[in-house]
Amino acid sequence: MPKQSESPLFEQLTEMMQLSFDRKWLDDRSIILTRIAALAASDASARSYALNIGAAEDLQVKPEEIRGVLGAIAPIVGSSRIVTAIGHIAKTKALALEEFTELEDSGSLN
Repeated sequence: MPKQSESPLFEQLTEMMQLSFDRKWLDDRSIILTRIAALAASDASARSYALNIGAAEDLQVKPEEIRGVLGAIAPIVGSSRIVTAIGHIAKTKALALEEFTELEDSGSLN
């Protein structure tokens, strides 16, 4: 994931996401689970999941909760979108792990 200073668009997306939390329509966990459901329903790209999966992890949303949401919307959006969403989430997690490993190897985490 790019640093905010590297991408004005990324910064704008982060601000928009923060605004949805600040409005308090729902509690933070419900907001992020709803956003993940919307990503699956709209057949979003893998990159679209990055901010939301990171926020879900920050909020300590369990993988079982994400699976539960995807299972709940499956009859509406269809199995192909759910399978795609699961693949995108896995890709997002793999990229985050790769980025962490690179930081660790470079000594940036010390």
